[in-house]
Amino acid sequence: MKTLFAGPWVGELGWELFCWQGVLRHAVQSGEYNNVIISGRGINKFLYEDFCTEYIPYAPNDYQPDSFGNRAPLSDYPKPKEDCTYVGPNTCLTHYTPPGIWRPNVGQSFIKYGNTIDTDIDILIHARCTNKVGTGYRDWSIHNFETIVKQFSQYTFACIGLHHAASHINGTKDLRGIELSTLADYMASTKLILGPSSGPMHLASLCGLNHIAWGVENNTSRYNVDWNPHNTPVEYIVSENWNPNINTVISKMENLCQI
Repeated sequence: MKTLFAGPWVGELGWELFCWQGVLRHAVQSGEYNNVIISGRGINKFLYEDFCTEYIPYAPNDYQPDSFGNRAPLSDYPKPKEDCTYVGPNTCLTHYTPPGIWRPNVGQSFIKYGNTIDTDIDILIHARCTNKVGTGYRDWSIHNFETIVKQFSQYTFACIGLHHAASHINGTKDLRGIELSTLADYMASTKLILGPSSGPMHLASLCGLNHIAWGVENNTSRYNVDWNPHNTPVEYIVSENWNPNINTVISKMENLCQI
């Protein structure tokens, strides 16, 4: 029995989705491994259930993820107990991979996440509200989100994200804190999600949910091509100061709501 042990991954969700889990799935589907052990946050277990034989939940205390260049190393984490192919914690497998670290020669394999459910919610909002790693400047104003909700009053809105890192906007349902697998079901069943570039936007891509995101110009190709394997409809707004004009967002919403 040949074993692959990978993790734990506790970095940002977007990097986990597109620089980690897809690579591991592809390696497993090649038939090289028949025992696959993955470690990471407990809520993310469902990302691996289609190919993982064992999942080890792990959540470090007082940890600020920073996957860009693997800049947030761990000091205490699950390790393999047997000889195997070993991929250490938070190792970006598409780039930034340190010399000597296992890295497959071929690409990634992706699946669509989420099951269709009955819901009266039409549009999801990720009203990011956090200053992790000094990125509070990326948060869009609550007033702007409230204006959006009023402008599109014919739709039912809900807010998603973590309670401590996302706001609940007036006039919306509060879905913050739900299980990630449940969030994927909502993403597979609603019309649209909007918010600044973040992990939930990238998950939306893998759930086939139309999304509007904004951020720096360097992320344009990431949203449209590199991190969009299912060709999910997306409107990415370049805003170097992470504060797009609200009329631009409204215009993009009108476009995607008609698809």
